[in-house]
Amino acid sequence: MPSGAGLAGIFVCAKHELMRSSCQSLVHSNMNESPERTRRVQFRDTSFVVEPMDRGQREFWDRFEAVAWEPETLSILKAGLDRRTTFIDIGSWIGPTALFAAAHARRVIALEPDPLALRQLRRNIALNPELASRIQVLGRALYNKTGVVTLGSTKRGGDSKSSIVHDDMRTAWEVETITPSELASAIADDERVFIKIDIEGGEYDVGPQLRPLLCSQTVAVLLSLHPKLIVGQARGVDRLKRLVRVARATNDLFAAFDGFAFHEARSVSSLRRPDIERLVRWGLCYRPLGGTWLLTRE
Repeated sequence: MPSGAGLAGIFVCAKHELMRSSCQSLVHSNMNESPERTRRVQFRDTSFVVEPMDRGQREFWDRFEAVAWEPETLSILKAGLDRRTTFIDIGSWIGPTALFAAAHARRVIALEPDPLALRQLRRNIALNPELASRIQVLGRALYNKTGVVTLGSTKRGGDSKSSIVHDDMRTAWEVETITPSELASAIADDERVFIKIDIEGGEYDVGPQLRPLLCSQTVAVLLSLHPKLIVGQARGVDRLKRLVRVARATNDLFAAFDGFAFHEARSVSSLRRPDIERLVRWGLCYRPLGGTWLLTRE
């Protein structure tokens, strides 16, 4: 696995390859239509078998093969993983990054607390015995204390959007948690560690407690921010309070990454411009408030 600086350089090169990969993958996808329940999906030279359970999952895997789902994420993983590296996939959903990483990393620790997604994750992993032996699944939520936390969805769950911060949960579960310190104990003897954190707003509750997980062998972290889930549709004074909360939480979160360099991996809509302008005027906007960031050791 390259050093932090090397990883960042490879990431720049990887971005230029996405258009070519998109065309190749789209052709491959169109040539491999199958009415069977299971299907083999491919991104570049990496493939694995999945079992889409509904139309939404079938459409997702179509996008995966067409390089229309987070191609930057997959390119970064391909560049940053090797057989010496442990990949921690915090927010695995139904397995796109866990299965992809298992083809390149020494081992994968996959965290997914949504019970519907967890069931599908285990099913997809079982369909790939050559990868399954390298994947450890934990049905827990990363949180700042041990115990249970309420995880919910605005729909029925299982759709990658389940979160601990939703205001309007239509479906909810009590799920077991794991702290960064507890998770760090599982990688104490690992040579190199690459972490992906995509937990739909839960990243703000972890904050500075991430430090034990950012051990000396942690060479890179791929972190997704979800400020909109904190601010929501709130108005008036409540909205202002939430803006302040998300700005402070973002600053606290990034404070854990002392000694890391920041690289924007994927730019997505964060907060509305007027909201950001308010935070700047109040002197609270010190860090990026949205998007996905690759953080590498300087």
